[in-house]
Amino acid sequence: MALTVKNKYGFVDGSIKKPSEEDIDELQQWRRCNSLVKTWLVSSISKEIAASVFYCDGAQAIWNELRERFSQVNNVQLFQIENEIHDCVQGTMSVRSYFTKLKGLWDERDILCPISTCNCGVTNEELSYRETQKTIKLLMGLTESFAMTRGQILMMDPLPKVSKDYSLVLKHECQRDVFAGK
Repeated sequence: MALTVKNKYGFVDGSIKKPSEEDIDELQQWRRCNSLVKTWLVSSISKEIAASVFYCDGAQAIWNELRERFSQVNNVQLFQIENEIHDCVQGTMSVRSYFTKLKGLWDERDILCPISTCNCGVTNEELSYRETQKTIKLLMGLTESFAMTRGQILMMDPLPKVSKDYSLVLKHECQRDVFAGK
């Protein structure tokens, strides 16, 4: 975020090109900004990793080195997150805690495995599929005390978005707690 806010992301993605040696003023300004971005990158990682990329030739080289080195880690992380999502059930958690845990896992997964944007309609299909999967996961991970609510929501056509499902389940939990005298 800081790179984007400071208008410096182009130094890591390569869109801000190094000026020619003839344009001394622009080259000096580019080097200063590139060094600033390198400093930000190096200071935001562990000392051990920083030592291994410190002598890379520019911010983009550091960025590419880190991306290559840790891209396989992302695949492992994605697998672990998918397993955590699969294994997540409400158990003794409140609906709020259960949904918050799931939402955090979904957000983390979506960052590691973003949907590519295109104009062919596949993006909308993928978004719809993920939303349906979230709804089903939320509902199927609830305890049996939500069986009636789960059934009612699953009977809806089309299925509501997961945020609406959460709201409906939360209302059911509040009503149940009121009747139980909590």
